[in-house]
Amino acid sequence: MFLTDGGSENVNTKVSSLIKSYSDTITHRIAKRDVLFSNSMIEAFNKVLKHQFLYPRTISNRTSLENIMREVIPIYNNERPQLKLGGNTPDETFNGTPINFNQYSNGIKEQKALRIVQNKQNSCRSCL
Repeated sequence: MFLTDGGSENVNTKVSSLIKSYSDTITHRIAKRDVLFSNSMIEAFNKVLKHQFLYPRTISNRTSLENIMREVIPIYNNERPQLKLGGNTPDETFNGTPINFNQYSNGIKEQKALRIVQNKQNSCRSCL
């Protein structure tokens, strides 16, 4: 069984052709469509981590990555409100903090402003 999510990188004619080339020995299953489980929650986290926290930075080696991760994981867990958590941060949800949608709106504005400042500090001139 070849289990993937339903993303276009996994569900397309090239992948279908490759699977068919193995006759009936491989069955392509799509998470949340053909099976009840999925890794979509961690995929969503990985996307946020990469696009909002890692790609805007210069990462020259493992030590640099480890230092950045020590900085950004607390931001993700303690400062960044999330719609799926009703506007709470992961830490607030874990600790049972009630949902406050006004806080969510304000938090989104603050985080957007923070990302703009961080992106302007990016070494990639084409991103400015």
